[in-house]
Formats: sequence, structure tokens, C-alpha cells
Amino acid sequence: YRLATELRRAGFRALVVDYFHLWLRDQGSLEDLCRRILSSETIAVGFSSTFLWESNGDYFDEWANTLSAPSEHASASFLWFLKYLKSEYPWVTTLYGGANALQPFHHEPTIADLIDYYVIGAADGIVADIVTALKDRNSLGFRLLGGKRVVEGDASEYSNSVPGVTEFCSEDGLQAHEVLPIELTRGCPFRCIFCSFPPRV
Repeated sequence: YRLATELRRAGFRALVVDYFHLWLRDQGSLEDLCRRILSSETIAVGFSSTFLWESNGDYFDEWANTLSAPSEHASASFLWFLKYLKSEYPWVTTLYGGANALQPFHHEPTIADLIDYYVIGAADGIVADIVTALKDRNSLGFRLLGGKRVVEGDASEYSNSVPGVTEFCSEDGLQAHEVLPIELTRGCPFRCIFCSFPPRV
């Protein structure tokens, strides 16, 4: 919702699809969803690696597993969806970010070839610039990292305070008494070598 807020503030229409890993279970429903929400005006579809992958365990097992490598089945489902997007909506740019965005897709290495840009760092500070550049067909500054086109947000933007307020709108489909995410701090107190998320300053 942070990224959607920044895109909406820049004049774009943004839609958040929560629990995307559950949509991957049913290809027909996912195709129907795409027909309803994607159009010739759609510029990009972005995915967060943080909770993309599912498990069959209880809540705490699922939380732990979503932060690790994807299963073979989850990888195959995501690969199918990316191929579907590229086939049916070839003008749409695919963006992939989150805490584990640069982790390799061991079960389906060709997934990496279907992701146009990897966004790491302070994405909320650059997402509107990325989509504006794509819309205007301007070159997008990126660096190649292991064959991946990486766009990096400025880690110096991170501080112990959140730079803006996350705003929700009617299109978010929020229900009465729904628990919403809230960001109280920026960065991460840990310095894991496998993660691209900036440490807290």
C-alpha cells in the first residue's frame, strides 16, 4: 500500500492484490482477474517477493517459509503467470521487489528472464519515477547485476521515521474491522548477507 500511495499521489491508478500466492492456485480465476483489471493503459505489474511464496504449514511455518526460497510448485505457478502476462499483455512491464528480490529461482531459473526490472532499496521513493519513465518511454536508469536489470532506491532515504502516510482508497476493497499493515520504522535492524533491504540508520 505504500507504493500504491506514492503512485496515486503522482496521478497514476494503482491496485493492490493481496494474497497473490493464493490467486496462483487457480489459473482460471487469475486469468479472469487480469481481464478485469488490466487494460491497454496498464503500464506495469509489480510483485513483492516478501510474501509471494506459500506453504502448507501453520501460520508461523507459513510466515517463515514465505521469506525463504520458493517451492517447486510455487515457482512453476509463478512462471506460468509471467508467461501468461507476456503472452496476453506484452506491453506490460514486470517489476519485482521486496526483501528477497535478488534471490535466485532455483526450481525455475527462466523466471528471471520474464522479469523486466528488479527494484531494491527504498522503492517508495522511486516507484513513481519508474512508472513515469515507462509511461513516457524514457530510458530507465538501471545496473546489470548477474544478468538482472536492477533499479535501486536511495538507501540514504531510510531513517527511523516513515517519509509519508500510507493512504487507502475505496478500490483497495478494505472490509470493516480489517487489520491493516502499518509501518512504524524504516529499514531493518538486521544485516543478513542474503537480503538487499537497507539496514536501519
